[in-house]
Amino acid sequence: MVEFDRDLKRINGQYVGYVRPLSAVTEADWIALFESDLAGLALNEFLLIVDIIDVDEEFGLTGMSKFVELIKKQGFGRTRIAVLPPNRFYPVVLKLFEQVAKQHDVDFQARAFDNRDQAEDWLCGEKVALKVSAAR
Repeated sequence: MVEFDRDLKRINGQYVGYVRPLSAVTEADWIALFESDLAGLALNEFLLIVDIIDVDEEFGLTGMSKFVELIKKQGFGRTRIAVLPPNRFYPVVLKLFEQVAKQHDVDFQARAFDNRDQAEDWLCGEKVALKVSAAR
């Protein structure tokens, strides 16, 4: 199984998780991580930063559906995921992820950011530009 760098911060009274795979990661790795880390949690709000800059990762419709089913089963009231993406096209993937969540009637938003500070600002209520630079 892939190892992950993980962190949990309290920002403006809100807990924000951070996860970054330390090597190439598959859909099955992501699902196994979230099944183990989220098991038994009851959260009104799930805020997460996923850092996949320069990481070879696989996460498609099957993974999206399984993740959404997991957070729905957990009863999370609101889920927000800020992604530090591997390329400038990733926001399209995140829009698809939001549509999958919408089909499952889950309060879910995902956005792409250039850096962790922007991601934390968005997750914790600050207004920031929701764009990823074309430099990637």
